[in-house]
Amino acid sequence: MRSLSETTQNLLKTLRSLRYSGSANLDWPRRAEDLLKSIGASGEPAAVPGIYDLLFHESYWLAQAAGNATNQLVACCTAIEIAKLDKIIRGTAEWRACGPSPPLSQVSVGAAGVLSCNRNGYVREAAVRYLANQYTGMELPFLLLRINDWVPEVRSIAIAATRYRVVREYSRQLVRCLPLLESLERQGRRDGADIFQSIRKILVAPDCLPFLGEAITGSDRQVRRAALSVVMEARLCSASTKILREALGSTDGTVRLMALRGLCGGLKGSSLCRILQAALRDRLPPVRALALTEVAERFPDVATPHLTAAVLDRHTSLRSIARFYLRGCGVGEFAPVYRRELSQQHVSELAFVIAGLGETGGKEDSKQIAGYLSHPMPSVRRAAISALGRLDATGFRIAFFDALLDRSPSVAKTARNVIVARRIHLSAEQIRVHLQLAEHEHSHHILLSLSAKLPWWDSAPLLIGCAASTKPALRGIALKLLGRWRGDAHRLSSPLTLQQLRLLEMEFKRHGQSLDEETFCDLVEVIRFAETILLSGLSK
Repeated sequence: MRSLSETTQNLLKTLRSLRYSGSANLDWPRRAEDLLKSIGASGEPAAVPGIYDLLFHESYWLAQAAGNATNQLVACCTAIEIAKLDKIIRGTAEWRACGPSPPLSQVSVGAAGVLSCNRNGYVREAAVRYLANQYTGMELPFLLLRINDWVPEVRSIAIAATRYRVVREYSRQLVRCLPLLESLERQGRRDGADIFQSIRKILVAPDCLPFLGEAITGSDRQVRRAALSVVMEARLCSASTKILREALGSTDGTVRLMALRGLCGGLKGSSLCRILQAALRDRLPPVRALALTEVAERFPDVATPHLTAAVLDRHTSLRSIARFYLRGCGVGEFAPVYRRELSQQHVSELAFVIAGLGETGGKEDSKQIAGYLSHPMPSVRRAAISALGRLDATGFRIAFFDALLDRSPSVAKTARNVIVARRIHLSAEQIRVHLQLAEHEHSHHILLSLSAKLPWWDSAPLLIGCAASTKPALRGIALKLLGRWRGDAHRLSSPLTLQQLRLLEMEFKRHGQSLDEETFCDLVEVIRFAETILLSGLSK
């Protein structure tokens, strides 16, 4: 649910202060009504819990104002947001003490819906009876929620009322509640299974498909996807095919992917081939990957040009799929393709060509790729580091350490990932030197994160020194890592040398006063333990 704005938070705070000082302020009901009007006009459903208990207020006018504000806010809710409101209202202990329910003839549909979320079963039952006789559409999410109610009387009323609404004329409201319907179905309650199935059955009827089509082009992401999943369940006909085709133009990538899957499951021949060829130009990699796989499997006679082009795709999965199917066509070597592209002067896909060569080339290609470690584009530097990590990680370990100081955070992170993944040897001295050379905050973060990969006796002196830094970010990370080490039961199990102990003692003596009390006391005990163990070993 969307968070409250600062303005609405201040309105609720003022309302609470007025209520607590109400006995000393005779004008407070009128002022409270004005505040409730402003809260209702905010259009922020998260404010409903803040005014809920005013629905039970002894003042008719104040309760009426709270009901009107609640109705306005509920009108702005999606079905899933209403489910979240239900959970909040049932789970807040302070509302257990609310007074008797107001006369339902005096409340709005939205307010009655919120009352149907009350912890008291009698209040819920009365509210659901009232909602059963309302036909605005606003009552439907609350009725669906009560289908899974734990009180049989409430549940039976909600089921009967919902069953009466499973008709074509109510299809638009039913579509709006599809995400909530999916959530309730996942709960696995048996009482509502039949009604949920009847809702799905009516929505896949041909005369209800247009309502699903409207939802798929709507602004609510959850409704779009839920509506499309219902269309995919329907028998493929001209109407459903048209909806799926139109969904391919959606701005929602998941909707496009689902629509393409639906069309692949129902269409054949040249019409599907044209759709797949158009989908190969989609900006979302999973859509392109599905289209490429389907073209290669179903239309091998036209697949070769598309597979050849996909060898240079910007996404790893597409390049991998293309190479897989081209191998089946007899193409055995792909490194020469990437070398040829790399040798050209103007290659717009330079980063993807380097990545492809890293995936298919050999150690002999690493020297050529290393020339791009200083390229002005971060994407090219990232690709070069990843490729060298695959081809010759040991030979370029110094280059990876230098890349940790790169001005681009993404390049430095890529170098860190290669160092960790390839298990390149680290030393505390290397990290200490690079920390002194680092000019960017992200480099400090990454270098300290690498220090956590060292044994405790190497990592601790380095972290103690950084904990005394004048840079707040560096100090905070060092203290956090020291705290994490403190909870590691195996930190002291690594071998200890006299040189390591003396370095730890020196750093602690120099910077120990910069540590928090808990870390300071822990290190005192660690050093005492280390001296005991080491001296006892030397005496033997």
